[in-house]
Amino acid sequence: MKKLLAFVLATAMALSMAACGGAKDSNDSSTPEPSNDKVYELKLAGSMPTDSPSSQGMERIKAYCEEKSGGRLKITTYPANQLGDSTLVIEDIMAGNVDMGCFFIGTSYDARIAINSLPYLATSVEDAKRIYSPGSHYFDAYSKVLADLDIKLLGTHGDGFVGLLYTKYPKNYNDPNVRHDLLIRMAANDAYRLALESMQYNSTTIAFSDLYTSLQTGVCDGAIGLTPVSAQSSFGDLVKYWVPYKLFIDPLDYTISQKTWDSLPEDLQQIIQDAVTEVTNQQFENMETLDQEYLDKMVGQGCEVLPLTDEEFNSFVEKVRADSWSAMAKLVGQDLIDEVAQDLQ
Repeated sequence: MKKLLAFVLATAMALSMAACGGAKDSNDSSTPEPSNDKVYELKLAGSMPTDSPSSQGMERIKAYCEEKSGGRLKITTYPANQLGDSTLVIEDIMAGNVDMGCFFIGTSYDARIAINSLPYLATSVEDAKRIYSPGSHYFDAYSKVLADLDIKLLGTHGDGFVGLLYTKYPKNYNDPNVRHDLLIRMAANDAYRLALESMQYNSTTIAFSDLYTSLQTGVCDGAIGLTPVSAQSSFGDLVKYWVPYKLFIDPLDYTISQKTWDSLPEDLQQIIQDAVTEVTNQQFENMETLDQEYLDKMVGQGCEVLPLTDEEFNSFVEKVRADSWSAMAKLVGQDLIDEVAQDLQ
């Protein structure tokens, strides 16, 4: 009987110890729970003036992210090249030294980036919103190009349609087959160069930060790559003539360093993506209105808008597409051009 009692007690103690050993101790440091209250401080840099639509978009992204994350995301914005020339800041985004950006990205990093400025890829606001948004062939192709630079594309800000601004009158501006003697500034972008060649203009590459002085002193006679918004915001007092060629939209890309992206929890990644999608959708909705608003401002400052008839506009679309797209294929690859061309309607 004593032996039986001892066996029962020993068995009970063994079961009790096993139960205790199998229970999860909330204070067990060997299985830490992920913290949901860590604050991630991010830098969001841009090139446009503080009162421009893209810089206002940066502020809306900041507000959305900080509210939806309950304060776990803290974003400091640096518009108007406050962190330095955009070329260097984009390199910092690649390296993870700056987290996010809203910039036009030039081809100095990779020739294939030129697809972000394929002339006449979109000829209307409806086309632009469809093509430059997630889910299009263009967006997928361009995302892959930037991924090779450790940059994740979040969305594209449609700042408006790109025309040409001039400080001198552009004779025969409405004829794509006439040679012009004006020197036009462009960013480091093969698509811009090829478009200007097709339109028979001379071109020169000048950094955006040097453009005001270059226009003011006559180093160049005009510029490509600007919308009514960016032209008026930065050079409104210098612009004498504007032609609404609508060659491209000005693709100011909202991006994030891949290193930063990979460091964020999935829920915060989603909040950032949602914020950019909401802001860019709204910007496309406002694009046509903003173009006209800023054209009116330029006219008020003494600029003359030189119109194109539908027939003249279509002649530029036909010629510039034919000339530049075939040349672009040699630079970026025919496969990439063919993929993007699937978005044409």
